[in-house]
Amino acid sequence: MTGEDGEMTISVPRDRDASFAPKIVQKGQRRFEGFDD
Repeated sequence: MTGEDGEMTISVPRDRDASFAPKIVQKGQRRFEGFDD
């Protein structure tokens, strides 16, 4: 993933039925512009 401060690695849990729904970083998202204050 690429963010404002360069590249970063994130860890996403795996589940068999693909029911995990990330909230901050969506599935397939490659850029992250930062957190809101």
